Amino acid sequence: MQSKYRYFKYKIVREGHLIYTANLPYVAKYENDWSEGREFFIIVEDSENLEEQIKQQPPQIEFKELDKNEFYKCIECFYDREFKEWQPIKKQRDNALQVLKIGLNGIILDANEEAMNRINRILSVANVKFNKELSKGTNATLAYESIYHSKIEWKDSKNKFVEVSVEYLAEFLELALFEQNRLWRKYVLPKL
Repeated sequence: MQSKYRYFKYKIVREGHLIYTANLPYVAKYENDWSEGREFFIIVEDSENLEEQIKQQPPQIEFKELDKNEFYKCIECFYDREFKEWQPIKKQRDNALQVLKIGLNGIILDANEEAMNRINRILSVANVKFNKELSKGTNATLAYESIYHSKIEWKDSKNKFVEVSVEYLAEFLELALFEQNRLWRKYVLPKL
């Protein structure tokens, strides 16, 4: 029974978030929530503001109080819409991220999650080596040049080995993050 309660609480909170992001003119805005035992409470914006807004521009819909079953049907309606509309968008985004390639200084590399994770591992090792050199008292400029300017072999987007520096991989990773961010923003669920 407890898991069913948590499930409905989760759905109610998600519904509140959906309504909040929908920015509908005649819906009180969600502010906070909490639970006490088996009861769940939601705080919405000051109802006077909502009443004033309705007085200025009356809605073209009829309000009625929903019973428990009708309320859950409304929630399901929102989730069905979100699931059905989001799945194809998510698939498009995932496909775009999977085939992402970026060129820097004439070298084109894969910029998908797997490639970026590999670059992160190289940069993590380089950072540890750099800090180790600094702790030995090595001049920072010399330590940086010896580690970040060192060359390694890396496979480009055509699966051929190219020689790049660790510094190059750091610059590439930054570009890839910006491009991934752009794709994440491009593929979003449209607002209601």
